[in-house]
Amino acid sequence: MSNNVTAVSAAEPSRAEAHFSQRLSFETDCWDVHDALSRGAGDFVLLDVRGEDAYTTAHIPGAISLPHARIKEDCLRAWPHETLFVVYCAGPHCNGAKRAALRLARLGRPVKEMIGGVTGWADEGFRAGPTRGFPSPRDHSRAPSASMVADQDTDARAGASKTSIRMSSRAGPHLGPRGEIASTDCFSKKVSGLRHR
Repeated sequence: MSNNVTAVSAAEPSRAEAHFSQRLSFETDCWDVHDALSRGAGDFVLLDVRGEDAYTTAHIPGAISLPHARIKEDCLRAWPHETLFVVYCAGPHCNGAKRAALRLARLGRPVKEMIGGVTGWADEGFRAGPTRGFPSPRDHSRAPSASMVADQDTDARAGASKTSIRMSSRAGPHLGPRGEIASTDCFSKKVSGLRHR
């Protein structure tokens, strides 16, 4: 008896293997990103490519805000060319992550999409929180990574979030590999409700 599942035959196993292997080179999922961050992985940068307001309201701990329309080479100079960027947006109903991935790929940067986005993250039961402050990498010898930003988030929960931080108009939440400020034209200027003067 025919049904919608079997009406189209399954691909041959060798073709299925090629297809799914290729997909995994383009994407990762919320569970794998959460697991990597919780283990302190520093071999990728997690980018929230939604708008500034969405990021400020809630984002995945460890993510850096870089709206997809702002992705350009100047914004990426803080990171070595081989840095893997993992991008996410609101969820399956949003194509912002795909737009960001396309821009990064056109700039010759390695990229994966975190499928599910914020919706998938919440579905897995993982915490997403508001912006708490800007990352303070303890090791300025390398570019800001997801794990370094996550360390800052942990510090905030331990009480650092109560610290009053004053920022100049040149300061931004994103630091380069030697602790220098990355181009703030690229990144969100909203940080934990603090206003740039």
